[in-house]
Amino acid sequence: MNKTSILLSACAFMALLVFTSCHKEYIGKFEPKKKISKIYRSNNNTDRFLAEAWQWENGRLNKIDHYSTASYIFSEIYHYDAEGFISSIEDTSHRQQTNFIYKDKKLTHIDFLKDKDVFAYMDFTYTDTWISSIDCIITERHRDAQLGETFQTSLKHLMPTEALETLAETVEASASRHHAEAFNIRMAWDGANVFRMDVTAPNYPFRILKFEHDRKPNPYRNYLEMESYEMHKNPYSGLNKNNITDYMTLTMLSDSTFTASEKKYVYTYKDNYPVLQTDSNGNVREFVYEE
Repeated sequence: MNKTSILLSACAFMALLVFTSCHKEYIGKFEPKKKISKIYRSNNNTDRFLAEAWQWENGRLNKIDHYSTASYIFSEIYHYDAEGFISSIEDTSHRQQTNFIYKDKKLTHIDFLKDKDVFAYMDFTYTDTWISSIDCIITERHRDAQLGETFQTSLKHLMPTEALETLAETVEASASRHHAEAFNIRMAWDGANVFRMDVTAPNYPFRILKFEHDRKPNPYRNYLEMESYEMHKNPYSGLNKNNITDYMTLTMLSDSTFTASEKKYVYTYKDNYPVLQTDSNGNVREFVYEE
């Protein structure tokens, strides 16, 4: 792929942005029709175990308890603003917090804190009602490379795995260089689903992420979270109306060479909602909903 091809690809990317003015759902206002109560996990090497227990109060997600195969790990505590948007999430076990800022019912800013100190933040740009670009900044105060994993897992339902891995690597590299870093994610929509992300980060190859979706309701729609323990490579995204069935990553190594990888997801549904999800590596998630 030469420079001309990349330029044409970028032009095509912008031309394919699809926006809908009648969109009435808002990221951060998590009001699912089917409420998850438990999530079980398993794979070829691990027997089925309870991974997450969700607690709801007055129709709102109040807390998620996280477990390993052996025991309880930590909890996420959810807080809401006067309009019912998720305003912050706390993980007191790891002294971490994620704050969400909105303007005109749109998510515009996220702060990531460790010991009450902001180590990274995100700013969102919109075209019409859709997120079109995200600027991510790791602050100069950031010094702990381990926060790369925190940053990665704090957004696992907002960004796909490959984008998060790039962001985590950038956070860790910025810690060793002791200065601020900035990177950008451009997004293209097909109806109410993100079908492409372009990730540009300093000192890392340009990445193009492409997605396909099913036509079933996504139980994570408009969901935000932070998780600071472990990355589980979750394909769900709170941005999408439907569930991701396939994503491909193109990593540009030079103007003319790139690598490609792909992962697929198969679902079993009940009442149109996914109750079982299996990826192409044999990882299984089982969803239990409140009655």
